Amino acid sequence: MVYRNVSDSGPHEFFPSRPPSERGSLLISIANEISGERRVWDDGDSLIIATDCLYFDASSVTVRVSSGPLGQHITVSDDGNAMDRIVAMGRKLSSAEGVAARLARKVGLRSSNGILISPPLPAEDVAAYVGIVANASQSLALALQDVSAPRAYRDLTREMIRNLDGWFPGIATRRNAEFRGSSNKVYRFDLEAVLEDGTVMLLDEVKPKRVNNILAANFDVGRREDERFSTWAVFDPAIANDIGAPSLSLLGSVVKTVSIDDINAAMIVSQIRA
Repeated sequence: MVYRNVSDSGPHEFFPSRPPSERGSLLISIANEISGERRVWDDGDSLIIATDCLYFDASSVTVRVSSGPLGQHITVSDDGNAMDRIVAMGRKLSSAEGVAARLARKVGLRSSNGILISPPLPAEDVAAYVGIVANASQSLALALQDVSAPRAYRDLTREMIRNLDGWFPGIATRRNAEFRGSSNKVYRFDLEAVLEDGTVMLLDEVKPKRVNNILAANFDVGRREDERFSTWAVFDPAIANDIGAPSLSLLGSVVKTVSIDDINAAMIVSQIRA
């Protein structure tokens, strides 16, 4: 799924990322026609197009234009972005497919797992369907708000305190601990634990809306060299899809990122000794 927050939407030039195939040539032709009015990205075998429509959170509605290898079966989809807006709010979807299917039928689209998709199109109809799909996705996001519910999250901090007490008897733990980064900015971590050798363990719970904050805090704190510490980002595997594999991978490049169900005493000791 693709989500892009786009602040500008005037005329843009389009530059393909690689020499075109038959499919690529067709997509380049479509992009050149559309890019005079909208911003277009070459996403390899498809195009991502920013529209003037906005979701309820003021983020830009983007759509994807795809085709078969020979340029056949051109379709426009919202790439699941309407559902992504709800997930980003930390809410749980229970009947997205039904809501999406009913809305899609009303405007001549179809849906698959809540993703809005146009019928196969001739190239000359793509521009019109970019608007149709974008407007439908905007409406779908609003409708999904009404059928979503607050997600009940596991209290991973409480679970980690209980686990640490069992693995390292007598360990000192503290919720909502403040820790200063190399820039001298103070960050708040969900849990601080001080091990017997004096190593400070800093832990954050990963949720969809917290990824950027966790990245910033761990990047800054990780540049300190004056204190022994080990940083962790712990997530509930039940919401791994909501967080997104790219986000978890990005976190993993900065901080030890692990499922709450996989972490154990040996992993902690190994990480500290590394």
